[in-house]
Amino acid sequence: MKRLLCTLPAALSLTLLAVAAPALAQEHPTLESADWKLAFDGQYKLRGQFDSGKNFLGEDIADREWLSHRARLGIAASHKSGTKVVVRFQDVRVWGEETHPSGQPVISNGALGLDIHEAYAIVPLGMQGLSLQLGKQEIILDQHRIVGNLDWTMRARRFDAARLRYNLDALDVSGFWALITERDAVDGDGHVTPGGPGNVYFGGVHGKYTIPDTAKVSVMSLARKNDSADAKVNELRLTEGVFAEGKVAGVSFMAEFYKQLGHLGDQDISAMMLGVRAAYGLPAPGTPTIGLFFEDLSGDGNAANAFEPNYGTNHKWYGEMDYFLTFGKDTSNRGLRDVGVTLAAWPVGGLMVGLDAHMFATHDLAGDALKAAGDKQPDKDLGKEIDVRLLWKFRPGASLHVLYGMFMPGEGMRSLKKIAADAALTTEHLGVVTLESAF
Repeated sequence: MKRLLCTLPAALSLTLLAVAAPALAQEHPTLESADWKLAFDGQYKLRGQFDSGKNFLGEDIADREWLSHRARLGIAASHKSGTKVVVRFQDVRVWGEETHPSGQPVISNGALGLDIHEAYAIVPLGMQGLSLQLGKQEIILDQHRIVGNLDWTMRARRFDAARLRYNLDALDVSGFWALITERDAVDGDGHVTPGGPGNVYFGGVHGKYTIPDTAKVSVMSLARKNDSADAKVNELRLTEGVFAEGKVAGVSFMAEFYKQLGHLGDQDISAMMLGVRAAYGLPAPGTPTIGLFFEDLSGDGNAANAFEPNYGTNHKWYGEMDYFLTFGKDTSNRGLRDVGVTLAAWPVGGLMVGLDAHMFATHDLAGDALKAAGDKQPDKDLGKEIDVRLLWKFRPGASLHVLYGMFMPGEGMRSLKKIAADAALTTEHLGVVTLESAF
């Protein structure tokens, strides 16, 4: 509790900063010439948070607390021919990570948080709607399930990729290829260590069709290749899927199904994922909305049969407390079933309050693989999570996000986290306050 009391002033300080922050224009500032238009965008995100240690042990509500930030500046140069070049710089760091504010003694990690988040060019290819995007770029497919930008994390995700895209009217079709890991470069700049285990490639095709005022339907065919000399991790994982979202008779819906094939080492991959969501907004002040969801990711203890969301934004789906981000590691390849309810309302302009409740279990209800490994009674119940959040867009370009999460573990967490049978499982807590300003 003492740690929690130490954390509250930081959260209060963020709130006061939010109230005092100046209004920012929503339109990006621009400079123009006869042929070129130069636009700027920027963002500053400050986050304070605490958690209980994420180990289901101990009594402190706040075992760890820290502040972090993201500062971005983007420059976009657009030519009248349609060519566009974008570069976005960012600095991501935990406050206090530098050893001395004056730089003495020598700071070994002073510039580690400074990076180029995106650097790409878009080149039109003559036909209306057809373009090629080359370079370091964010890629988002549908609602982030399989490919997303992971923007919740401060560093976020981007790909070194080439993307050919046709986007006109109701049709949006693209094919992309990304190099995830490079092991062969010997250019001598010191950034790539040669002689690694192999390259990792990722790419595929995605097509989306929009039915006006009704639904969006898409299909995808993706492949991830780990070209490794190590036979155990050599992988070709194919993901085929269909996704639909829309609104009918006042009910918003989303449904998706994916099948994975290929090989992992000398084993054939066979995995699947099913997700269904529906929500209804009541005709009342504040538009109170209730939603239900069911998600099932396969797994039986064998990595070849465990569904892997590739590069999805898992934070968006499986609880704000992020206990299920890396599915092989976080679920012992037993998969995941997530059933729950969402509540939300907009009581006044710019303010949203919401609550999500999750009930987690393994897809592998019997736990046969764990029993074979010596765990006599692996439990399917992983626990329950409740997330309460508030989002206040109090001025143009400025928002305050407050989140509290509570995870009550089930006995299944003993197997996943290797917790002794005689140790008492305790409830985990998470608190986050984020202030964001952008232009």
